[in-house]
Amino acid sequence: MNVLDAISKRKTIRDYEQGWKCPKEHLETIAELALLAPSTCNFQSIDLLVITNQEILDKIGSVGLETMPDVLQQQFLLRKDKGYKNVITCDAPVLFILVKNERADPHFYQLDAGIMVESILLASLNYGYGTMCISALAFADLENIIGVPKDKFAMAIAMGKPAASAATYEKEILCKASFIE
Repeated sequence: MNVLDAISKRKTIRDYEQGWKCPKEHLETIAELALLAPSTCNFQSIDLLVITNQEILDKIGSVGLETMPDVLQQQFLLRKDKGYKNVITCDAPVLFILVKNERADPHFYQLDAGIMVESILLASLNYGYGTMCISALAFADLENIIGVPKDKFAMAIAMGKPAASAATYEKEILCKASFIE
């Protein structure tokens, strides 16, 4: 698949094949590619955690749900009706967490994280895996679970093998591109 096809075909996946384990070498390759992502002034301000431990994934999901604002919590709890145990990750077997490091500049780390996210999404798609970006964990203090304080969290991505029943949708484009010549 070429890059243009990958970008145009990538969709958010919330239904993952249960019991599936991602090959370690795929996770290592995805992580290596993520770390190669460009960054502002080559600050390399984002570190990456790759979590596959089910107990830790469950704890992250619980803390994430408990600490988010009520309006978001109600939205996420609707996922229980679809059978999800972990409504934050939709029971994905892998969670990438992007963490601000000591080089993170407050003006630029979001850009660096965004570039790294795109690398993870596209590398995952290359292997046929589905992904879902998660910003809802920004309210959670994950320090007692994985050593990431609330102020160091940048972004998370759930990943897994899409279930046969995984729903996709056609995205309505609401933003615009303008050209100045």
